[in-house]
Amino acid sequence: MIGIRADANSIIATGHVMRCISIARAIKSLGEDVTFFVADDESLKLLGGSITENEFEVVVLGTDWQNMDSESEPLINELVTRNVKTLLVDSYQVTRTYFDKLKDVCRIAYLDDLSREAYPVNVLRVEFYSNQIENPQQDWQPNFLDL
Repeated sequence: MIGIRADANSIIATGHVMRCISIARAIKSLGEDVTFFVADDESLKLLGGSITENEFEVVVLGTDWQNMDSESEPLINELVTRNVKTLLVDSYQVTRTYFDKLKDVCRIAYLDDLSREAYPVNVLRVEFYSNQIENPQQDWQPNFLDL
């Protein structure tokens, strides 16, 4: 089981969730089950409008998307209950504390667009856009680092 933790709402829009849906579909095509974990009902509504009925399980944590540190207890309970082996996180709201609390529960993969800090995760995907901006004709490739 692979878990995906992402949110969508009127402030942050749907970009994180949309790219995670693409990733989830690819994972599912490989025969792995995927469950989404979202903070609130607004994320559920926006996510639900982009996936087909019963395509993925979606768990609403009932937490504040802006304070991910506060969701660690309910998220850990859900990860353990569902036997999640790897959690993919796509959010700008993460902290080192957040990952420290989760790292002993399952493998953590983080989609990091900002490179603000070296987080304690198992797989880090960092996107570097500056090279593409400076050289728009150059093919852009994402940078993957498996820790």
